[in-house]
Amino acid sequence: MGKLFDKKLYLFVYFLEEFGILDKFERIIAFGDVELLKPNSDGFKYIKKDIPNIDLSKVLFVGDSSADELAAKVVGIDYIDVVNLS
Repeated sequence: MGKLFDKKLYLFVYFLEEFGILDKFERIIAFGDVELLKPNSDGFKYIKKDIPNIDLSKVLFVGDSSADELAAKVVGIDYIDVVNLS
């Protein structure tokens, strides 16, 4: 995976490992990976670069803000808000 950039990413990876699902993620994009912050969709270009044949209908953006939700909507990716799960 590479570097851990901040506490949020560290915790995210920790919980994915604890739930035994870290291996289900091909790529994790974090704050330190991108040049432009959300709601800009800059982070998604890294996914397309690393996984060129990716089917965006199978991508899930896990976030915690309206900026996250807007970035997902701009590129047509499904989104789940971990703060307001219902």
